Amino acid sequence: MFIEGLTSNIAFLIVLSFLYSLVYQKFKQMNKIAYGVLTGVLFGLIAIVAMIVPIHYLPGLIFDGRSVIISLGAFFSGPVAAFIIVFMAAAYRYILGGVGAVTGIAGIVTYAIIGLLYRHLFPYKKARSPLYLYLFGFILHIIMLSWMLTLPGKTGLAVLYDLAIPILAIYPVATAFVAKLIIDREEFIDSREKLKESEEKYKLLIENQIDLLVKIDINGKFLFVSPSYCETFGKKEEELLGKGFIPLVHPDDVESTNKAMESLYKPPYTCYLEQRAITVYGWSWLAWNDKAILDKEGNVVEIIGLGRDITRRKEAEEELKRLKEQLEVEVQEKTGELQQRVAELEEYQKATINREYRINELKEEIKRLKQEIKEFKEKSE
Repeated sequence: MFIEGLTSNIAFLIVLSFLYSLVYQKFKQMNKIAYGVLTGVLFGLIAIVAMIVPIHYLPGLIFDGRSVIISLGAFFSGPVAAFIIVFMAAAYRYILGGVGAVTGIAGIVTYAIIGLLYRHLFPYKKARSPLYLYLFGFILHIIMLSWMLTLPGKTGLAVLYDLAIPILAIYPVATAFVAKLIIDREEFIDSREKLKESEEKYKLLIENQIDLLVKIDINGKFLFVSPSYCETFGKKEEELLGKGFIPLVHPDDVESTNKAMESLYKPPYTCYLEQRAITVYGWSWLAWNDKAILDKEGNVVEIIGLGRDITRRKEAEEELKRLKEQLEVEVQEKTGELQQRVAELEEYQKATINREYRINELKEEIKRLKQEIKEFKEKSE
């Protein structure tokens, strides 16, 4: 009978775990005090419900799942919740009265203290491991049974003789089981919210990025296109999905595109290519960095492409090339002119040198003639 009663009490604990997970999901963003008050009231009410349908050992001496409820409430929700749980549970136990009232109230306070100590003394991960939770429940119920010795007369010894083994066999396991249920629900809720946040961030990033992002299968058909890609090509997502990308590529660039993408099928499974594609702006130059996605066998199953419009860069490169060619022509023309001028100057220099040489010869000839005239005059005299 007692074991059946303990089993039915565990049902309240399972209900508690689901109610707590609902509160955790909806209100965990509240400030700590408000959240502590809310969860304290929840755990307090469940503790009262457990005492409403207890196991009666003797008139005024009852057993229920409050030890698990109160200790876990303090562990999961902290001191504010623990205070409220103790207040509610102790007040109701006082109202119930009976031979075990004082012992019951002392136990309620103790359970909360043990839950708080466990919360603050043990590292987060260890405190939530099944082994530590079981040890927590075992020590908790050893202390609970020790309070039975405060009962009047030989009642405490009788309780220990009759109930110690069933309590230590069932309640520590129930403590670990219910705590693990709550922890698993918390982790599930947290992971789901993180996943949702990641999806929202990813969606925000995709919708607002300027670069083009696509995913294609090995046949070149679109599996995903970013909003920026749709905008660039003036098409809706449903118009592109399942269709090939090659028809959008300039005919003169199809062969070079296919050749560049062959490197996606060998390490490091990446490629870079530049191509012209027909966009809402006409033929635009796009640069693509592609990465192959492999399955477990190492086969390429999908390709991720990150593209960027480089039309302005290409136009700038063409303009630079044109200016360079123009400059080379002008340099060649100027060089020819300079070479011609140098040749003319060389010819002029040669002519000048010859003229000066001839003048010198004439001067020598005049000098010689003068000498001959002088000699002739002297002979005539």
